[in-house]
Amino acid sequence: LLVVSIKYLRSSFSSRYRDLVVLLFLAVIFLGGIQYGDYNRMKSDREQTSRMAQFVQSLGKDLDVPVSDIKVNSTNLKQGMLVDVEGTFYVIHFNADFTSFQYERTHLLRRDIQIVDKED
Repeated sequence: LLVVSIKYLRSSFSSRYRDLVVLLFLAVIFLGGIQYGDYNRMKSDREQTSRMAQFVQSLGKDLDVPVSDIKVNSTNLKQGMLVDVEGTFYVIHFNADFTSFQYERTHLLRRDIQIVDKED
């Protein structure tokens, strides 16, 4: 397809317009690549948000606490994540594909924690 397009452009346009068409074609390909990257990033962010919401709901059900009383130290699921449930801290261990988790009570060396991004 590319070879046929080049032959067509070579025979039908003067060199000035042919170069302009090639530049515009490359610009469209570049901008399309940027849009595709942004789309994939947004899709990944939505998946991470959904997985975090599932995790918090599951943990709340296990510990019999409302989701609003659970605070986490990360916006994405990760090994060793800390969770504050009504003043009790837990460290979270996930399996390899993040489909199951274990929680274990832990103790912090410093208790003066600053909560950031809290809804009022």
